[in-house]
Amino acid sequence: SRLKHGKRICKNSPTIPEEALQNAILKSLNTMLKSKSTLNEMLKGSLAAILGANRGEMRIGSITNEIAMLNNQIYDMVREEIEKRTEGDVIEKKCAELHDKIKSLKEEIESIRTEKQMADAGSGKLREIYAALDSINTEFTEYDDTVVRRLVSKVRIISQNKVIVTLCGSLDIEQQI
Repeated sequence: SRLKHGKRICKNSPTIPEEALQNAILKSLNTMLKSKSTLNEMLKGSLAAILGANRGEMRIGSITNEIAMLNNQIYDMVREEIEKRTEGDVIEKKCAELHDKIKSLKEEIESIRTEKQMADAGSGKLREIYAALDSINTEFTEYDDTVVRRLVSKVRIISQNKVIVTLCGSLDIEQQI
């Protein structure tokens, strides 16, 4: 390092004022944090997916169609059996089976609606989480040694006007001084 050995080993290395170096590091940190909006959108999408937004509506539509088909089957079966003059017991048994299916599908719809109501109540919480994410300040305005030590792995001086700041061990950001 130049601090230990002076210019005798690094004869051509430039001297950068500390304030300019700190500003370059702050710019690098802020560049990294500019991706906050993308990160927030990904996080919001994941939260909505976890909470199952809009899946219930699609399932209710599917179940409703299935119930309509079963009702049509009952109608067709009754009409056909009447034309054949089948005994009432046979018709009742077949209709009871289809009716039980319809009843269980209607119960499923109610269950989905209950879940949706709970999700809607949770969406208020979701909006609160979204607001909190949006309100988080993601710009460094002051140089802080503690933060820099945790986030900056190294700073390479390329020239009098350019540095490369390595953040979190792997993200290199080039900055003009």
